[in-house]
Amino acid sequence: MEIKATKGNPTDVAADVLVVPLFTDDAVNRGPLKDIDRALDGALGPAIERGEVQGKANEVAVWPAGGLQSDRVLFVGAGAKREADVEAMRRAYGTAARRVKGAYESVALLLRNDTHARSAVEGFLTGAYEPDLLKAERKESRVRSVTVVGAEDVRRQAEAGRIVGESVNWARELVTLPPNDMTPTALADAATETLVPLGVKVEVLTGDQLARFGGLRGVAQGSSEPPVLITMSWEPGRARKGTTLGLVGKGVTFDSGGLSLKPSEGMETMKADMAGAAAVLAAMRAIAALKLPVRVRAACPATENMPSGTATRVGDVLRMYSGKTVEVLNTDAEGRLILADALAWLAEQGVTHMADAATLTGAVQIALGNVAFGVFGRPDRWVDQVLRSARASGERAWPLPLYPEYREQLRSDVADVKNVGGRPGGAITAATFLAGFVPDEIPWAHLDIAATAWQDAKPYRAKGATGSAVRTFVQLASDLASAK
Repeated sequence: MEIKATKGNPTDVAADVLVVPLFTDDAVNRGPLKDIDRALDGALGPAIERGEVQGKANEVAVWPAGGLQSDRVLFVGAGAKREADVEAMRRAYGTAARRVKGAYESVALLLRNDTHARSAVEGFLTGAYEPDLLKAERKESRVRSVTVVGAEDVRRQAEAGRIVGESVNWARELVTLPPNDMTPTALADAATETLVPLGVKVEVLTGDQLARFGGLRGVAQGSSEPPVLITMSWEPGRARKGTTLGLVGKGVTFDSGGLSLKPSEGMETMKADMAGAAAVLAAMRAIAALKLPVRVRAACPATENMPSGTATRVGDVLRMYSGKTVEVLNTDAEGRLILADALAWLAEQGVTHMADAATLTGAVQIALGNVAFGVFGRPDRWVDQVLRSARASGERAWPLPLYPEYREQLRSDVADVKNVGGRPGGAITAATFLAGFVPDEIPWAHLDIAATAWQDAKPYRAKGATGSAVRTFVQLASDLASAK
């Protein structure tokens, strides 16, 4: 799909369809709507007054184009103008994409504000994505070109939107592929094939190289698939001195629960338990393609969690990379075991700040629903920075505490710590467990994306993987690169 940008009057842009966002409090007597209304022989204003087009979020209406150079005009609701943040605009253009992708070859996206350029392209690309990767007859998009129409030159922002949108879709593809295809080794191969050409150094640790990684090996020992640690490094020549961002992503390519077997209902989505690793890989793709001037090192532990005669037993004690011992009281609390090893390893690689993403707990859904991911960490100023980056990227995030009292729930009688702390505060005790493997001197944040990584269909997005946390990580890297 070709992405272009132009400046000028939208009435002069030739395309199969011109996409025009409308707000609930719009007026047609100023800005680009005034020109569009004139080209439509004054029909838009009365239609708004009669409520035929109201600007409600995700509302769509397709009209003949009248005096426009485009063949048709599609009005898409964006809600109230005062609430037109990054995510609201991304959703509006995503809704439009799902309506036009099967019908038109050329699409023009009108910007109501030039600051929406990146959101427009991201939203259109992610809206057009379909998860039918392995179907004999796919729902192929007919769209061949997209032109972003701004008041000024928005080519740079549109190109950034293309990079991030395509990266989010790559994360969704990795999560969508079935677990017999997307094994730990296949995930490592995908990282190498995609990232190395962009200048990212990729090294995959396997076999004896993982001898000290007791958590990763313990989770993997019930599976015939070998575990891997995918390590990545982005070292641009003009990177900001003194700052190296470390990213970690949970990569359980299929989670049966191990001997603490999950119920069969819902297990088909457990291929999505590597969504954290997919987010990190996709973020590295975007960071490198955008050529952000900040050093980034990343680690994605990848494994299956399967039941067998060799699987970790309930009551086993694992010796972790850090040297700490962990009593395993639930083998379905495996993500924190592999993350703990990766966090401890990455802390030794010269990073100055750290963040991880993981589909870690169902408990975070109880706390926040499917709207936002939970953010934990220390110190508060680093958590605040991550939250600001999430907000700037348009992703919904909310802070949850790591009070020292929660450590009491993880005390073990036979080891340094146990891997579960009971049902109360389950998302918090999981994050508390991870905190024990990150040195106090390194600012660290944990993103629990369990409720946001895989969702039902929306008007602006297909059912399935969402690419949660990709945009936040890219924005975080950008914010660190530009920090004073």
